[in-house]
Amino acid sequence: MNRPTCNGRLVAQMEDALRCIIKLAQRGLAIARVELGTLPRPRIIIDAPYLEPGGLKGGMLRINPEKITYATDYEHCQVEWEVPA
Repeated sequence: MNRPTCNGRLVAQMEDALRCIIKLAQRGLAIARVELGTLPRPRIIIDAPYLEPGGLKGGMLRINPEKITYATDYEHCQVEWEVPA
């Protein structure tokens, strides 16, 4: 069974997410949600309705009439935030 490999990947993602959360908190950013296991690296959604939160610069990920989602790679994590359109 691949269970130990899967668990090892989740543990590694948890460690990466924790490291990233600490760095984001040091920048004064609020964490809205953390997703593990769905992507090859952790996905962290921050609550920051402005273009460059805490000095992060990202590219547009999704656009809809109400909001634009930005994303960037940071400390082995994918960090995302939404800005009103």
